Parts: sequence; C-alpha cells; structure tokens
Amino acid sequence: MRVRNTFKSWSFFLAAVFAITGSSQVSPANLDCSQVIKDKVTGPPKPNVIDKNSNPVRTRTCFEVAVPEGVRLNASCSPRISNIHRLLETCPASDPALSVILADFEIRRNGNLVRTVSCTPPISKLPLSKYTDELILVQTLRVMYYMHRSTPGNLPWTKGTLYDWLKSKVRGFNINDQETSAASCCAEIGGKLFISVAPLKNDDFNRDLKRRWIGISGNVALYAHERRHLDGFAHVSCKGSDNMDQAYNETSLSPFGVQWWLYKNWLTEDLGVGFSCLSDSERQETADLFVNACEGYRTGRFCGTPPASVSKPSSWRPCLDPTKQ
Repeated sequence: MRVRNTFKSWSFFLAAVFAITGSSQVSPANLDCSQVIKDKVTGPPKPNVIDKNSNPVRTRTCFEVAVPEGVRLNASCSPRISNIHRLLETCPASDPALSVILADFEIRRNGNLVRTVSCTPPISKLPLSKYTDELILVQTLRVMYYMHRSTPGNLPWTKGTLYDWLKSKVRGFNINDQETSAASCCAEIGGKLFISVAPLKNDDFNRDLKRRWIGISGNVALYAHERRHLDGFAHVSCKGSDNMDQAYNETSLSPFGVQWWLYKNWLTEDLGVGFSCLSDSERQETADLFVNACEGYRTGRFCGTPPASVSKPSSWRPCLDPTKQ
C-alpha cells in the first residue's frame, strides 16, 4: 500500500522517506559505511574492546561494552537510548550494531545494492549535500535497533521489539527515484520483500530536519506503517479518499493507528528515547510536531472511531543522561 502524505507543510511536520545506491553483486555484509576518519566496523560489540568514539558503560554485572554515544546499558546489560540527540550526532561506523543492521537489511537504490555510505561526525556539522538519503536511512535503522531494546513487549501489535518485528518480514529498503508516494509496501527483489521509499531530492528543509529526532521520528513511524500492511491491514475508502483506515482499535492497530500510537507514546515518553534530554527549544518544537501529527491522523485518517486527542505534557520526565545536550 502507498502512503500519500496529506500533511503538506505545516512548519514541523515531515513525511518520511530515504534513499540508497550501488551494485547488485555485493552482499549486505560488504556494504562499507566507514567514516572518512575511521576504519570499517569489524563486528558487533565484544567485551573489553572499546572504540574511542563509543560510550563504554560498566554496571555491576556487565563487562565494558562499546555502545554509541547516547546509548547506555541497563542492569541486565541491554542497551537503551538515553539521549536521542547524542545518538543522532554520531556516524554509523562508530556503532557496534552496524554489522548486524546491514546483515538484517539490504539497502538499495533503484534496485542496485549500495556500496558506500560516507559520514563525518558530528551530523549537525555535516554539509547537507553529504547528508545523503542512504545515510538518513541507516540513521533511522540505528534508532529502530536500539529503541526499547531493553523493554521488549511493550508495543500493542508485537511481543518483540520494533526492530525485530520489522525484520521478521522486510528484508530491505529500495530508494526508488520513480516512487511517487512517501513510501510503499512492498516490492519483491530477488525473492525478498523491500519497502520502497522516495528520495528527498532537493528538499533541503526536510533533509535538514532529519539530522534530528524531529525528522528521524517521521521515518521510524512511516516504516512501521508500511510494515503493518504485511500483517494483513489494507487501507479503505471513505470521505473522498482511498487512503484511510476503518477505525482506531488498540487491540488491532491499523497502519495509521500504529503511527498515531508511536507519536503519542514518544510524546508522553512511555516509549522513551531520551526525549527529555533535548534542549528546551528542541523539546518544545518536537512536542508540537508530535501533537500536530496525532491530531492530523485523528481527524484525517479514520472512517469510524478515531483515537483520542492528545496534548503536550505539563512537565517532562527527568533526563537520565548526565551528559545532556
């Protein structure tokens, strides 16, 4: 199914889509996401091997394990996002999980496997011309990988994590220059299912927003929407549109229902990513987007019973990252 984003331009809203490039004879494990200033990642985290750009964390029960900036370990040694701003400032090559992500998902552009994604940190200083669709896609998958990894089972539609649910049926992402929607699900390449996403092209406004959580969150929600179609949820027609869902039902969430649920729980921090560690101005800007997104889905995407209205919290949870932005 295709997503046609009707929230055209209000200052904060972003539909989401990203991109890729390469050659069809390369395996995902050979994708080189090395930074300009770093060697290739050699594999997932190993005890006592600390990358200088990583954030080693020690607990009573854990050896030192390399995790990227903005990610910390809980008492059972499971990683969790503690500061989304710091995580999104890092490049993929500094992330020990990169090799796992690239083994789980093929990244293609117009059907061709991507060979190289370059990146020089910090992301906020990277020229927009260097912040490619391919890099944005990998940044999104990194967030999905770490999101609530330490607390699986708190999503209404799956017993596992968001990342594991995504990879259970989706084998990759194809950035398609001919894609007319923000994204569509799904195209088959080599017998595998791929989410097709449209490139940003000259949309520098959204490209710049996607350096930060305010933009990457839109990608996460969009990919979850498309993945939900593979569980048997199609759109219906009503109110003059064929891109609608029947009703909001939290025991059987539709694609737009999944998006609404994610935005609402990011806003309330029930699905935490260290949102409260953002600067005051960025936190307010992002909260406004989440409220507006929820209202847009509530009023414009359901034929029958819609979800409830939401508003910004009166206070924020404390930031648990001592190195706040």
